[in-house]
Amino acid sequence: MFRSVELGLQRAFAGLARASAARPLTISLTTVLVLTALGFGVFNIEVETDVLKLWVDDSTELIDQLDFYEDTYSTLRTDSFILTPKPGKSLLSKEAFHELVELHRWIKTVEYKHPDFTRPVRYENMCYKVVDGVENFIPCFQYSPLDCFREGAMGVIGNENNTRYSDLYSKRQSFNDTGFTFAANLTNTYLSKTCLQWYNLGVPYRVLFGGTQFDAAGQVQSMAAMRSVLATFDESRLAKVGLRYTDWVEDKGASTEPLDVLYCPKSGPTLDDCSCTSRFMITDAIEKGCVPRDVGQTAQCCNDFMKPVGEHKCAPFLFKNNADVSSIGTFVLKRCGLPPVEKLQPRCSGNPDGLTYPTPFTFPQLTLPQCAAIGDTRSLCVAALLGNYSAAEQCCVGMQQFSDGGCVCNGACDATCDTLVTQAKGICGGYRISNKASSCPVLYANTTMQCKAEYPLFLQAYAKYLGSQTTTDGLDMCAKSDALATTKCHCLPSADTGVNATIVYGVNVACAVKGGATDADAA
Repeated sequence: MFRSVELGLQRAFAGLARASAARPLTISLTTVLVLTALGFGVFNIEVETDVLKLWVDDSTELIDQLDFYEDTYSTLRTDSFILTPKPGKSLLSKEAFHELVELHRWIKTVEYKHPDFTRPVRYENMCYKVVDGVENFIPCFQYSPLDCFREGAMGVIGNENNTRYSDLYSKRQSFNDTGFTFAANLTNTYLSKTCLQWYNLGVPYRVLFGGTQFDAAGQVQSMAAMRSVLATFDESRLAKVGLRYTDWVEDKGASTEPLDVLYCPKSGPTLDDCSCTSRFMITDAIEKGCVPRDVGQTAQCCNDFMKPVGEHKCAPFLFKNNADVSSIGTFVLKRCGLPPVEKLQPRCSGNPDGLTYPTPFTFPQLTLPQCAAIGDTRSLCVAALLGNYSAAEQCCVGMQQFSDGGCVCNGACDATCDTLVTQAKGICGGYRISNKASSCPVLYANTTMQCKAEYPLFLQAYAKYLGSQTTTDGLDMCAKSDALATTKCHCLPSADTGVNATIVYGVNVACAVKGGATDADAA
């Protein structure tokens, strides 16, 4: 075999050689054309240098996690401005801080007109925000010496137009106040407690001030440099979310109805479904003196704000749907000595019967006739166990009503009923189905299937006895009839088992009269 393959290859290569020798020009031109066509692929080469793309499968979960990290945390570019004193001047002066205010104002108002945009681009349209949301009027991120004073409001988009955040710095000291002097008021304690970002998160003064010297009393004696840090979203983030603009208009149609701490009215549909909480942000706690850290909280924060928040009917909804509120609010409540907000429970029970019930819901207690009526639906469960999935839904709902209604498996067929309840649990995950106390003995794993299997054997023995009339065949028939009675097959719907209860009863009576196997349970 291999010899013939080898000879075939030799003949093929010999033919190719003879064709090439006979037409050298044609073969050469064809080869050049093919190589030239393949060479055009060089212009479409994309060189990949990303190690992750070269070595990590695109379908792995790691890629999704990295994309999430890039979108959430690796989306900013920071710029630091280092300010040093002019010759013969000091940074510990109102003049120096006035120049810092003008620098921030220039950064905030400078515009760039791009030919592809109808509106000019400003810092606020692309600034990075530590606390971000769908609204664009949340203050921009900044680390600045101005955060130590009322003038830190320079980072608030819209200034006084932004009524939501313009007052966040209003309670802070202004370096322009007549009663403030850097020599007397700028102390180690002041820098540690007052230099806060807009959401009351402290900034170590060493981040803002360099070469700071203190005297024994903690007064600032000299300062070598100051630093302001601003940030914008990087190009990848801007490509995804775009530039964001805010147009300020007077809200003349605002409702005069008083709202509570979660911006909810006293009543109405928005309170019923808790959609009113969409306006709430964890930064609202700042105005009440709360600090978004795991530190001690003021009495105003705990008593006037966090206590009514924790007790609000929509607090579970808010904490479930707002991750910032849940994480920060939980430890603020803990620091206030207040109980945590309870987890939101499902509002409806899982009953696919076309109806919904408030949770927690229990079916009402049923009367004996009502229990019997529901018990009659057990044939649906039999059908479901045999593979009829359209009947499974009605079976499960009926069984939960049977169980929650206080029904028990009673009567001559309680053993079959009890077994059916047990088996229904296997196909009715999520439903409240339990076996009630009864005197049911544990019989076959599936009584219906057992009856369906035994009844044909009984019919064969019955027919055989009718044909032979022998004692041996009669005893065999009586034994099989007695087995059907013991299993209580006559109690089950004949449509499910095929058992003719009249024949079984008649045979058992005849067997008892003749002294054969008896059926004490025959009805």
